[in-house]
Amino acid sequence: MATIPIKFYRKICVKLDTSRGCFWDDNRLFGEKIGLNRDEIMFLGQQENTTHLMIQKFASQKNSSIGKFKKIMAEMERDDIVSIVSEWIVNEWITRCNSSLAALV
Repeated sequence: MATIPIKFYRKICVKLDTSRGCFWDDNRLFGEKIGLNRDEIMFLGQQENTTHLMIQKFASQKNSSIGKFKKIMAEMERDDIVSIVSEWIVNEWITRCNSSLAALV
């Protein structure tokens, strides 16, 4: 998660920080999915940049990865965020391929 470019990271945080009312498929469910208890979720919900703080907690967990994050978003049925993660992965792949090609020239 630490390597995700800010333009993608910011989109993810904005989407999860936006309360979706009775659906609860925002940062509250994300907090639950990563093992935070209700008090931790409520406390973080009172802070600025709630999703950022939750992502930091997620990133500090053993076996956290962008793939695991993407799977959690899919389980939450947040296809909008899955698309952002997929876009970042494609962007990263293209960037690395272009760097490799430039090194060959």
